[in-house]
Amino acid sequence: MLCNQNKVYKPALERAVKQAENNQANLVVVDVAERIASAGIGPDGRPVFSDLQAAQENTCAQRLTALVDPYRKRIDIKIKVLRGSLHLEVIREVIRHQHDILIKVPESSDWLNRLFGSNDMHLLRKCPCPVWMVKPDSTASSRCILAPVDIAETDSPAEYESSQSLNRQIVDMAWYLTRLDGAQLKRAFH
Repeated sequence: MLCNQNKVYKPALERAVKQAENNQANLVVVDVAERIASAGIGPDGRPVFSDLQAAQENTCAQRLTALVDPYRKRIDIKIKVLRGSLHLEVIREVIRHQHDILIKVPESSDWLNRLFGSNDMHLLRKCPCPVWMVKPDSTASSRCILAPVDIAETDSPAEYESSQSLNRQIVDMAWYLTRLDGAQLKRAFH
């Protein structure tokens, strides 16, 4: 699954398409439209926010369609526009459809001040599948892959097993990616 977050990052999409091709997998490209709370009542007495929400989601869907159309001959790509908070809706999508990996471009455009934005940190901490952050200016292959794993003690055996299972998935996915790209693997412990 590729999370687009209202920005077109062709290198991330190309990496996702390449990975889907190599694994005979389907790709879902997702964008999340913010929920429009209220915008008043229109002349016909209907709430205007529903029209604005539909227009916003339609714009997102058109942009995603234009983005993925050149790749549809290579693999099966679905697009989805979700509504709400980016990290919550993406995590819900991963859980509902049991996606194997989430590929995303970090939201922070200022790499000097902060490496990852708030949504990125929520996804890295809470997403139940490996999250692959791809630099916006990345090339077709990686030189170095960082695989952050959580080694913190947990309160319950179930939480510990869940954490260890995700750690194994992250390391396995990272090793696989390093073999494909001839990259170096780095582990970060939190």
